[in-house]
Amino acid sequence: MGFIYTTAARTQAEDNISPKHLVLSDRDRTIIEVVNYVFLCGIISLFGIVSNVINIVIFFKQGLRTTMNISFFGLAISDLCSLVSLALFSFFLNPLVENSDLPIISREFEYLVAGWPYVCFTRTTCLITAFVTAERCLCITCPLKVKQIITPRRAGAAVCATYVIMMLSVVPEYATMYMDWKFYPPRNTTRLGLVFTSNRKSVEGLVFIINASLGALSYLLVVVFTAILIWKLKHNSKWRKTTSVDRMDWTLSRDRKAVSMVLLIASILIVCSAPSIVLSIVAYFQPEFSVLGFHSNVFFAMWSFAFFFGSINATVNIFLYYRMSSKYRKSFLELFSR
Repeated sequence: MGFIYTTAARTQAEDNISPKHLVLSDRDRTIIEVVNYVFLCGIISLFGIVSNVINIVIFFKQGLRTTMNISFFGLAISDLCSLVSLALFSFFLNPLVENSDLPIISREFEYLVAGWPYVCFTRTTCLITAFVTAERCLCITCPLKVKQIITPRRAGAAVCATYVIMMLSVVPEYATMYMDWKFYPPRNTTRLGLVFTSNRKSVEGLVFIINASLGALSYLLVVVFTAILIWKLKHNSKWRKTTSVDRMDWTLSRDRKAVSMVLLIASILIVCSAPSIVLSIVAYFQPEFSVLGFHSNVFFAMWSFAFFFGSINATVNIFLYYRMSSKYRKSFLELFSR
């Protein structure tokens, strides 16, 4: 991914560009990165870790017997893992850590232990959200058959398959790099840093294609299913309102709350993921907007904002669940009333 970079690449970018021609100075870029990564992402990720642990506990206690609970349980796990990765990312990008005497090259270490795991789990979140949105679409288009089409067992299999696929997508990356001792010129010492295998170059193209395709596909699926869900909801609302049966009114109210919650979750993901999608597109069509390009400082600074929005997306679900699900709210209050 474009926003995951190594110390070597960053240093080369700094050496190739004259300070007087920079759109954004090194100092300003560093300030933006520290504010966004270390402070904002650090604080939000810590809160998000706690909130997603609460979500996991609540959905597990409620029982994984419904497709919604299974999907939200899987969503909470992927959000938790992405926020743990982001917390590590923030830690290693802290200037105090970078300039410390730790026997590691922090930016290279975070690339391996935090950067790619973050990518993996944020895309897992995106695909699970697409699955939940697709399920809600089926609930509206064929409400009498949806329970036969998507059973709890199939929902569980779909969530597990999503995790497996996303983890397999980063295997080529981890198969061609590892941590080992190497000379670190800035400190004139030997530290643990990234070392690449001899076949790294031949794998890089495959890694880029796989991850770019999965990233675009997962985002596109969420957008498409969300648009379909909104359209079908508006299309069906008129004739449903003409039904005066009490049971239908109760079912309509319950379904609307579930659909509204899923729509909000999907919409927040679309908005929060948009910066990273836009930055990836810009980097593809504008070579100078890259790690080693003329606008490298702007590149680094903009990606810090993309990470900030990503941390928000992985954290806010607890508020939606509490506000829009009476069952979740009851379980939440029971959990903390003991």
